[in-house]
Amino acid sequence: MTVTFADPETRDPVTVDLRTDEIAFEGTVPAAAEGLDPFIAAAALTLEQTVEGTPDDLAPGGAVTRTVTARVVGTAPLFLPPLIPPLAADGLAAYPSEPVVVESEADGVLSGERMESVTYVAEAGGRHATPPIRVRWFNLAEGRIETAEVAGFEIAIRGPTAPQPAADGRPSVLWIVVGALCAALAGTAGFRLRPRVAAWRRRRREAYRASEAFAFDRAVAALRSRDTGEALRAVALWSSRALPAAGPVEDRLADALSQLGATRYGRGRRPSTDAPWTDALAALRAARRGRRAAAADIAAGQALPPLNPRQVS
Repeated sequence: MTVTFADPETRDPVTVDLRTDEIAFEGTVPAAAEGLDPFIAAAALTLEQTVEGTPDDLAPGGAVTRTVTARVVGTAPLFLPPLIPPLAADGLAAYPSEPVVVESEADGVLSGERMESVTYVAEAGGRHATPPIRVRWFNLAEGRIETAEVAGFEIAIRGPTAPQPAADGRPSVLWIVVGALCAALAGTAGFRLRPRVAAWRRRRREAYRASEAFAFDRAVAALRSRDTGEALRAVALWSSRALPAAGPVEDRLADALSQLGATRYGRGRRPSTDAPWTDALAALRAARRGRRAAAADIAAGQALPPLNPRQVS
């Protein structure tokens, strides 16, 4: 590197080129993790899955959305592989969304999540099985390979099944003509509907990111990753999207967050256990249950009375 300084006697600028010794380093894969592809080394890795819709009773034209979220602590979520494999099935169309990757850092420890979503649209009757999802990773604390997994599920579509080839293994001329016409119509419709489908998917993604569920998941992820600043921000965001409430559970959540803030930003020593984090997480979940129950009570109280009330004699 080039350094310029003032000569002590003449005060004239002096420029010199300096060179440091080289630093060599080498990365090796632990023997217990040999053969792991892709190689993922972390302190924790979990998979969570949500399914929107009724996959066991779907009508043609209906849709089911599968969302899988991988949360990792101890490495960047950019190293996580694609989660939801493609599903090729007659009578079922798949529309994957762009993956959402969120990365955070606390005390020099990287963490984050990767969220993928696929919407399956029913086109014809039949039964289809979505595969389970498994991610093998190396646990740095335990020194062994572990597997994070979510189960697959079955999609059952009512109605006639998609046309099948003729019994002799060759499709009939009629089905060839019908298939060609359907392909032409589908291509034209797909070309015209593509902007609408893209806009629909974008609205769904934006709606989810603006929802109470997304804010709650973000708060849970921040508490699990022990990121105090992100946890306080995420809980505040969730609280702004949930129905306001008061009571012992809300006081418990406020006390738990105050304890986290004091241990992070106060002058006291940081706790040697995970108790403040687990208490805060339990308080957050209890507060959510309380607010949902309050919202349900309000909704029930606002229900309209029967149009023709029965006379009591």
